[in-house]
Amino acid sequence: MPDNTEVSVTDKAEKLEKSGLVDVAKAKPPKAKNKEVAAPLKKAGLDPRTLLDFAKVQKQWMYPRNLRYFIIIASFVLLVAAPSLVVSVYMMFFASNQYQSTASFAVRNSSSSGGATDLLGLVMQSGADTTVSNSYILNDYLQSQPFLEDVMNHFDMDRIYSSSDWDWWFRMGTDLPVEAKLKYWKSKIETKFDQASGIIVVDLIAFTPDDARNIMAFVVEKSEELINNLSESARRQSLKSAQESLATAEVRLRTIRRQLLTYRETAQEISPEDNAKLAFQMIGELESQITTKQTTLKTLDGYLDPKSPRMTMLRQEIKGLQKQLDTERQRLGGGANTAAAAASADSSNDNSIPYRIGSYSDLELEKQFAEEYYTTALAGLEKAKAEAAAKELYLATFIPPTLPQYAEYPKRFIYSICTFLLLAGIWLFGALTFYNIRDRT
Repeated sequence: MPDNTEVSVTDKAEKLEKSGLVDVAKAKPPKAKNKEVAAPLKKAGLDPRTLLDFAKVQKQWMYPRNLRYFIIIASFVLLVAAPSLVVSVYMMFFASNQYQSTASFAVRNSSSSGGATDLLGLVMQSGADTTVSNSYILNDYLQSQPFLEDVMNHFDMDRIYSSSDWDWWFRMGTDLPVEAKLKYWKSKIETKFDQASGIIVVDLIAFTPDDARNIMAFVVEKSEELINNLSESARRQSLKSAQESLATAEVRLRTIRRQLLTYRETAQEISPEDNAKLAFQMIGELESQITTKQTTLKTLDGYLDPKSPRMTMLRQEIKGLQKQLDTERQRLGGGANTAAAAASADSSNDNSIPYRIGSYSDLELEKQFAEEYYTTALAGLEKAKAEAAAKELYLATFIPPTLPQYAEYPKRFIYSICTFLLLAGIWLFGALTFYNIRDRT
């Protein structure tokens, strides 16, 4: 065992001599006060001078390690402790108080609740989808540039958020572009939308309680105006198609009625069908008279001279009645056995009763279709009005703008703790990275 220890110490001494850290040959012998320590070492077969020089070299390596400890502590103080202290002091003594005003409202429709199985329930389901979509629209509008421009036109934003009375860290800078102002505005207003209940909660921060409540009141006013505009636009859009259909049906019905009026003025009759009935009655009477006259003529033909005045009169009467019958039949139509009708469709037949009945029937049919179309369009308009009324939106305010009395912001303790934890985390990551690189090299 002593032999192994001596070889180990000797090897270390040789390595130290080769490295130039110690010259074993020039090592001084131990002093008298170390003789008591050297005697047991010599007795064990060890060289006391080598061991003392090796201890001296180990002591020389102690100073750089202490320097590293000093650097690490100094870096922690400069990079973590000092900045955290500065932030804490600023938050406690220099940061301006900020007040939060809250308002809560929801987008609702004017229809009452109903089952989802009937028509009203289906309309209500569609209305619920409309309120959700419009709630998201309102949520985005409150953090948009157009709304910020409305706020800037209504309030003195430089006095409210850029005054020199407020601390430089939380106040809004001057002469900023609108994009930077919009970013600052988003940090001062927060909107939360609960889709299950449809309630929108808006929180707004300002440096004074009155400014916070006044701006929040303006937010509620503009929100109500936006919802009313969206509701009116949706109502006009839903009624537009129905109104256009009704206008088309009305024009069509008036046109057909005007054509009927023109026909009646031209034909000088209310209905050709009634005239046809009268014509059939007249034809029947004429045929009956002709038959009676012909019967009388045949009866008297055996008793009287054919050239007698009475016989001549009967023949003239029958001839006149036959001519009248042909005229009445011509009014009803020429017939296939008529040479004039078979030769050509003369324009005079346009005044015949069948032709007038056909033209009048077409006009009556078109009038009937136009009236049905007008009735359907009118019912569609009434239905569209009912649906529009069921989908009419309004803003229901549950919590009006509040007047804050306690400055909830800035969160001084939270800012201080978060700053310390963030800097400490960065510093710890850097220290561990340094030691990892040193150990690997």
